[in-house]
Amino acid sequence: MNGPVFDLAELPKASVPIGATAEEAARQLYRSGLGAIAVLAGDEVRGMFTEDDLLRAVFPRYLDMLEHTAFLDDDDAFLVAGDPARTRPVETLMRAVEPVELPASAFDIAQRFVHDDSAALIAVRHGAFAGVIDQTTFCTAILRRYRWQL
Repeated sequence: MNGPVFDLAELPKASVPIGATAEEAARQLYRSGLGAIAVLAGDEVRGMFTEDDLLRAVFPRYLDMLEHTAFLDDDDAFLVAGDPARTRPVETLMRAVEPVELPASAFDIAQRFVHDDSAALIAVRHGAFAGVIDQTTFCTAILRRYRWQL
């Protein structure tokens, strides 16, 4: 696996601007079908917003309770912070990210997935946002390279 896998590949360009709300970011996240989207200032990557970030924004008190409680029998615990989280700026919820510079080798990308424990990576080309590499996209490209019939 020497050589770039994602040099010419078209990647999903799932993103929101830095000024987006959590609700706008969630909408884009689910429209993309990916587990993460880029948060951008122009073409510059400022961070990544993931399904985990969304869950932590909407259910923070519930997640805190899980650290101390083995079982909750009241679904209302899920609704504690859902509505106020809608208008929170995505930049307060996103995580820092070190983008993958394209072209990138399959080994480098696989290593990032394994060591970063992430379901998606943000790709840039010459510092500008190039797209999202999720594990499904990556695995599909690798298997096709080895001529697996998918």
